[in-house]
Amino acid sequence: MNIYALKCPAVIHKELYERFLQVLPKEKRERIIRFRHPEDSYRTLLADVLVRSLICEACEISSDKIVFDYNAYGKPFFKPLPSFCFNVSHSGEWVVCITDDFEVGIDVEQIVPIDLDIANHYFAPTEVEDLLAKHPDKRLAYFYDLWTLKESYIKARGMGLSIPLQSFAIRKNHDHSILLSQKDSRVAWFFQQYAIDPGYTLSACGTTNHFADQVVMKDLQDLHRVIFHESM
Repeated sequence: MNIYALKCPAVIHKELYERFLQVLPKEKRERIIRFRHPEDSYRTLLADVLVRSLICEACEISSDKIVFDYNAYGKPFFKPLPSFCFNVSHSGEWVVCITDDFEVGIDVEQIVPIDLDIANHYFAPTEVEDLLAKHPDKRLAYFYDLWTLKESYIKARGMGLSIPLQSFAIRKNHDHSILLSQKDSRVAWFFQQYAIDPGYTLSACGTTNHFADQVVMKDLQDLHRVIFHESM
């Protein structure tokens, strides 16, 4: 499986922004335009365009031929190519995407101060115990480790928050191995974490352990070249 990351610029030139926007379906364009903050518009726009560029490369088709379908829980997929599984996430300055032949999930989160009591509402009891066992200086980072790992798992399952976050537990061991405890053990799930920025945590999940060694970095020029078949 492959992991891609794109760092959102503080400002996207108006002409390029509008051009990327026209690639999206009307409903998505209107939703992006309604965002009050430019950074929210940028992240949502570039996440969609990034996926489209990857499909264009994989299928050798033009972007206007790409129409997404959605499962019962709202997870998008590209019906003409069922073997092309993908998932996106964005936070702060980063947009990330994972692709594979099997179901995958990814989550990136900007590390910001948070009331760790929130763990009692979203983590399994064993996860809360592990969190509190960490040195106080290490708890915030471990919270985001668990949070992104759990999010990547439920996104890979394609069922969203219909899977209660407290219904399964993840443990990150001292050797950095990651273990999942769940009631439904018919499918094996694997995890990997990547360092793309000191202020962020990135976790990926899939049904195989064939994770890419490195994250492929993309930029606006890459997207423009693939989507419009021309250089900026």
